[in-house]
Amino acid sequence: MKNIHVFAAQLPSLTVLEETLNNEDGLLFTPLTDNQWSKLGLSNERQLTSLGNGYRIDFTYAGKDIPKTQIKEELESIVNGMDYEPSKDDIGELLESVTADFCAKMIVNTVKFSAFYHVKRGTLIFDCKESLAQSALGLLIKAIGSVETTTLHCSGISNSLTTNMLECLRPESEHLGVEFAGFKTGDLLVLQNQEKDVVRFKGDYPTDQVRELLEDGYEIKQINLSKDGVSFSLDDKFKIKGIKALFELDEYDYCDEEEMNLHEQTVELEILTSHCDALRDFFNKQSDEVEVI
Repeated sequence: MKNIHVFAAQLPSLTVLEETLNNEDGLLFTPLTDNQWSKLGLSNERQLTSLGNGYRIDFTYAGKDIPKTQIKEELESIVNGMDYEPSKDDIGELLESVTADFCAKMIVNTVKFSAFYHVKRGTLIFDCKESLAQSALGLLIKAIGSVETTTLHCSGISNSLTTNMLECLRPESEHLGVEFAGFKTGDLLVLQNQEKDVVRFKGDYPTDQVRELLEDGYEIKQINLSKDGVSFSLDDKFKIKGIKALFELDEYDYCDEEEMNLHEQTVELEILTSHCDALRDFFNKQSDEVEVI
């Protein structure tokens, strides 16, 4: 997993979901036709894979970049070359024709991605862009009929990031620049003030300088955190990205590489789900403790 989007969700068991997907037509991915710009579907190779703590759902997406500028220029060229003033309907038909011609000629980009569901925690994690996560979630809802989902969200995270980091960097702090919300701070810290001035630190950033900037009105926009062999970047909107698995699997006699990969995904799902819950509880608690004057 690299860039994730997390939902609290109640999905059916693997067996029930598998039966549901098998009985629903039109869910599997099929290649784009000349007049299609994009398409999303379940992977043809394998749709569902069992993990030790849940299961994985595989998707395939294909899309073409829409050359809006080129389409506009081509349309204007055609209209300017006409010997009469076209009506709005004429222009609409021309636009459809030009767009269709470009669509047939554009190169198709195909992306394969997965969603990971932790059964006991009721957590659904998509490892893809946000737009694909929303589309894939819609596909699941279409297949299952009804899914209770909530975007993992925290109130007041922006303020909590800054105030708690400032507390960590106090000279009298016992954990000077070492821990934040139970996580170790990593080698990336991005700050920004109200004038949109940005300060970026990489590596071992100077804690004194960071403290001065925070006290001078800068706020944390992004910070790198790590725990239990997984590091990631967290921003002020509770988006998690840049995930790196640093843990090493225990020695085990795996039957093949696929079994090892599935075990690694199981461990990563367990750790990330736990981290998301811990961060959500921490920031929600911080938000509840803020006094309204």
